[in-house]
Amino acid sequence: MSENISVRAILMEQKIVTSLADCLERQDKELLDIVLNYLRDLSCFKEAIHGMIGVDITSKIAEVLKGGFPVPKTAILASLYLLFNIAFNTELRTSIIGNGLISVITKCSRT
Repeated sequence: MSENISVRAILMEQKIVTSLADCLERQDKELLDIVLNYLRDLSCFKEAIHGMIGVDITSKIAEVLKGGFPVPKTAILASLYLLFNIAFNTELRTSIIGNGLISVITKCSRT
């Protein structure tokens, strides 16, 4: 994906970040793993970061991690990697702190 700029442009035109963010609302463990890992891969690109700001991805991650269903360890780890990648953006870093995601990830990793 990173080597072919036209593929990346097509994905951004099709609003892939929005579609993936919508998938976070489902309570399917396998889908959650796939979506978080794909978002982590996309977080290396500026276009995707802007898309993540637009859909308020940090609040969606917070809802998933604070939600009532058990989150698998692989999803927690993928969330941590994704949060690390997006924390380089000032707006997303502020949102991570505002949503209390650091304490949520800490609590999730203990269980």
